[in-house]
Amino acid sequence: MNKMKRILTVVLTLALLITMMPGNLTGVNAKAVTKLSSKKIVLQVGKTKKLKVKNKPAGVKVTWKSSKKKVATVSKKGKVKAKKTGTATITAKIGSKKLKCQIKIKDQRALYEKVLLQSGGKCFYLMDIDRNGTPDLIVSSNRGVIVDYSVYTIKNGKVIYAGQCSGKGMNYQILQYNTHYNGIHISWWTNGVGGSGSALWTLSGSKLVSTSRAYCSVAGFQTGKDEQHMKNVSQTSFNSYCDKHFRNCKQYTMWSNTSENRIKHLK
Repeated sequence: MNKMKRILTVVLTLALLITMMPGNLTGVNAKAVTKLSSKKIVLQVGKTKKLKVKNKPAGVKVTWKSSKKKVATVSKKGKVKAKKTGTATITAKIGSKKLKCQIKIKDQRALYEKVLLQSGGKCFYLMDIDRNGTPDLIVSSNRGVIVDYSVYTIKNGKVIYAGQCSGKGMNYQILQYNTHYNGIHISWWTNGVGGSGSALWTLSGSKLVSTSRAYCSVAGFQTGKDEQHMKNVSQTSFNSYCDKHFRNCKQYTMWSNTSENRIKHLK
């Protein structure tokens, strides 16, 4: 009987100890480690990501900083925005402690593959037309002597059709670009009246617009920013206008719209 009492006492003692252990363990692990929600992030240009400080001590202020603001910026609340391709480090300072997150920015070129598969264009080229850090897609095709250049850009992670400009008697495999005015150069001639013209097209936001245009024929000389704003000028003014806007264009050989080139230039 005494033996049974001793066994029962031991069992009750162990049960009491077991019920006490979780509370003791919780007290040991009560101090959690302060850390960032992510240590590495991959973003596409234009995308955002919110970083958070986990287990931040009460009453301690967090300050954020980007090592390369041209690549990625960060707000006072830890919101990271991808600006252009490259890498950057986002630092969160909590009191005397510094936490870092590595950021890699991609340029979203792969988004254009679907456009090339559906467009039926013969050639394509990637160029940052308006120099905003996002590569734009130019697709060329021809209708006899007419050459069409269709332009696409990316905004908020989506491909947007910006517009089309067309020339006549041009080579659809060649892209002419004015690096000073950031514009695609096209030229054409007119049947019957012996006329010829040139124009520069650039991106304004996500829209393709004409910025410079010149035309001459037996009727005289005209210049203007687009077809709706042409005015008559002297031959001297016309020549000066053309020298300024159309003489210093670079030529780029476009890539054939093949599976091999899409993999090479879009991946």
